[in-house]
Amino acid sequence: VATYMFTHRQGLRNFDSLSEFLSYLNPKVASEPQMVEIVAKAIEALAPILNDEELLHCKKSFMALGINDRRIQQQIFGQVRRVQQSYRGGKGKMKRGYDPADDLL
Repeated sequence: VATYMFTHRQGLRNFDSLSEFLSYLNPKVASEPQMVEIVAKAIEALAPILNDEELLHCKKSFMALGINDRRIQQQIFGQVRRVQQSYRGGKGKMKRGYDPADDLL
């Protein structure tokens, strides 16, 4: 994980980088509470730009890492849905030109 983060200093700014990061994790590392929090924050930060298929892929990757606690999944992905709805205005299309990095500043 440290090697990935060192070589990808720009961070997790799109779905491809998030997917690649999730592929670097193993179940032992992913089960650590700190790593669950890092992954959750990364998914939440990218939520406004993720479509439903990408979100489903994130959820499957999350489960493949052995994080099967239903409460944690509902907490993370419920928050993601709320973020998506707020950026899409409840229904309809997402705001154009949104960059999730703007929220981190």
